[in-house]
Amino acid sequence: MNTQKKVLIIITKGEIGGAQEFVINLSSGLADSGLQVCIGCGDDGNYLKQNIGDRIIKFDRFRYLSRKINPLNNFLF
Repeated sequence: MNTQKKVLIIITKGEIGGAQEFVINLSSGLADSGLQVCIGCGDDGNYLKQNIGDRIIKFDRFRYLSRKINPLNNFLF
């Protein structure tokens, strides 16, 4: 049985910015402490992917996750 704790960090934008730097630092620290980390992003998130480096952090894109208020997208997400 796998007892490793898992953490999912979700952010709507993966572009350069303060929140993205925070996600990179947080996910790196959590991964270094032995947790299994996954980052979920609403757009392409190339900045996040490139700056995670070679750490064992999974990256997923959520197609319907966006900042805009849209009840249909919210439901699909």
